[in-house]
Amino acid sequence: MKDLTGQTFCFLGLSGAGKDSQAALLADFAKRNNFPMLSVSTGNQGRIVSAKNTAIGGWVKDILAHGRIFPDALAIALWFSFLLDNFQGREILIFSGSPRTIHEAEVLDEVMLGTNRPKVAPIYLDISEEEAARRLTRRGRADDQPASMRER
Repeated sequence: MKDLTGQTFCFLGLSGAGKDSQAALLADFAKRNNFPMLSVSTGNQGRIVSAKNTAIGGWVKDILAHGRIFPDALAIALWFSFLLDNFQGREILIFSGSPRTIHEAEVLDEVMLGTNRPKVAPIYLDISEEEAARRLTRRGRADDQPASMRER
C-alpha cells in the first residue's frame, strides 16, 4: 500500500457530484491506515461561520440562504483559517469543493509551495447537470434550490 502522507487531494465537480462523499471515503481510508490526515470542506466551514452572530457570519448565512458561491476571498479565508489552526505539514490534506476558481487554485498552490508540499492532486467528479439536480433535490438543503444550483 502506498503511503499518501504529505499528499494533497482536491475533490472538484458540480454541486451534488459527491465531493464530500468521496472525500469522506479517502479520509476513512487514511484513518484505517493510521495516516495523519486533515479534511477541509469549504462549505462545511462556511456553515460553521454562518452560525456565528458576527458580521461575517451574517454575510455567509445570506450567501448560503441564496445558494450563491462563496467569493474567492471568503473561500480562501475559510480553508486557510482551518489550515492555520490545524495543519502540521505532513498530513494528507483532503479538500472538498475547493478550489473553485483559478485564483483560489493559485493561492492553494502558493500555500503548498510555501510548505514544501508536492503539487495538488485534483480529482474531478464528472456528472451531468441533470444528475446533479436530482441529487441536490434529494439532499434537501435550503441552498439547493433550482436557480441557485444553476448559479453554482
